[in-house]
Amino acid sequence: RHQSVLSVARNALVCILEISRHHTFVKALISQHIVKVLVTIAEEHEPEAEIAMLTAAIMERLAKDSMGTLQLAEEDAPARLVTFCQRHGTHPACVQTCLGVVALMAVDDNPESRSDENLLKAGMGKVIIELMEKNADQAAVMRTACVALGGLGEGAESHSTQLAEEGCFPALLRALSDHKTDARVVRAAADALVSILAYTPKRVSDLVHNGVVKTLTELLSLHKEKLETSKVFLDVMACMLSEDCLANTPASFLSQAFIYGGIVPIVLAVTQLHKEDLKLVKAGIVAFGRLMEASDMNDLDLVVEQGATAVLAQAVALHGAEGKITRPALTSVVRILGASKASVVEVVKSGMALMCVKVLKHHSEDPRVLRTATTVVQMLISLTSHGGDDSGEILVADLLKTGIVKSLVHAYHKRCQDPRNAKIVCELLESLALSGDEGARAIVEHKGLELIIEAVVPHAGVFKVKRPAMATLEAIAGCNDEYDAAVTAIIQETPALNQGQTKKTHQATDLAGKILHGAAHGAGELLHAGEALVRVASKDTAKDQAEEQEAQPVQSVKTAQSEA
Repeated sequence: RHQSVLSVARNALVCILEISRHHTFVKALISQHIVKVLVTIAEEHEPEAEIAMLTAAIMERLAKDSMGTLQLAEEDAPARLVTFCQRHGTHPACVQTCLGVVALMAVDDNPESRSDENLLKAGMGKVIIELMEKNADQAAVMRTACVALGGLGEGAESHSTQLAEEGCFPALLRALSDHKTDARVVRAAADALVSILAYTPKRVSDLVHNGVVKTLTELLSLHKEKLETSKVFLDVMACMLSEDCLANTPASFLSQAFIYGGIVPIVLAVTQLHKEDLKLVKAGIVAFGRLMEASDMNDLDLVVEQGATAVLAQAVALHGAEGKITRPALTSVVRILGASKASVVEVVKSGMALMCVKVLKHHSEDPRVLRTATTVVQMLISLTSHGGDDSGEILVADLLKTGIVKSLVHAYHKRCQDPRNAKIVCELLESLALSGDEGARAIVEHKGLELIIEAVVPHAGVFKVKRPAMATLEAIAGCNDEYDAAVTAIIQETPALNQGQTKKTHQATDLAGKILHGAAHGAGELLHAGEALVRVASKDTAKDQAEEQEAQPVQSVKTAQSEA
């Protein structure tokens, strides 16, 4: 009799499974409260793995419909799935089918069903981890288990925390190590790592201690030809170097684990190999950029030696119009420029300065990209001008030929209300003006003077804007009498430029600017002196204004320079 009842149940489930192939019939089954029937059959034949597997297979089809997921939650399907997995944990086909249902329910976005929460309350997280241990050699089971864990952990800190406490990270690392050659398994495990780590950043140090960097390096090298697989490993690296992770773990600990763990050359090689693919290049540049941001300056020379500059230049050259690639790439260049003289030489050789001029033309709508590109150009001019050779002159000449002033005006016109934009515009124009007559001429001929006025007028009381602006005007005025007269007229007609420009203040701010400029190139002991001069100038401005009320408000710039 038992066999007869079992046979009827099996045949009924097979029939329902066949019907559920069609979406229209799935709706009909849900309307007939089929989940309740399934749960009843499963309870009556709990020892039978085949019944459990057929029941789970039908549930999997129902879980693809939001109403089906809701009905599964209402009929306590999570508890039934836990029972299936515990009872038939060594039956791979049954386990995989059950985990397939869990994976679908975990990502259901119906707030009424709360499937992920119900599954975790039923103990599914711990059960999945146990199943991964029992079925460690079953690639299909491991992949589905990883997908299920990732789905359960994504979207809620409490869920990810529970999974972490139950041991999900060691289980995922074992999946990565035991199935290195299976792209589907390692991709699912890496995705799950990202989903759960995003909400448990305090666990990142545990991952490092458990060898995740070595594992990622091996896997990235092994699967470098596979675009999607490589990308997800780069996502893991970026996640581990996120702001939240760095806030919970010393930055140097994480950065040195990656740099001295040998992953940098592999990341650069993969990014270069798939240089045409926008998504992968973005993943590689973002991961690398976060590593640069977290690294100590002492470690950056090693990164440069491993070919970082060439890859960054290539990314900007090929995808310069993509802000999500260009900005982190240029931010990394800024970090590299602070490392050593050898690093500066590498960046200059890469042609990065001229690429930045093109970036200024392409990103007129993204001020963050504009500022980063302008910073790179400004740093390159400043650093090469004190290099003891003619590299600085050559660089400026190339920039002027490429139309740096035109690009600057195009990028920042009507954007100087932001003091950050105004400051960086004036600083770069100052560097160009101080480079010689050609720089000054380019500023005059390509509306650079108008841009200076546009930058200073809203920020007349901001020293960091006004100082480089006035230094630029003085350098231009020193070229010839025609420019001197033009600059003098501009100052007379622009109250913001004339405001507070007494003799003592003018001299002090000019000297302070030169000291600050020198401090950027190694004369660190001069920085405090420069800042002190600025304070003196600021304090004495009111007194000097009273003493010089009857004097001419604006002198010839050449006369002021001579007196200074």
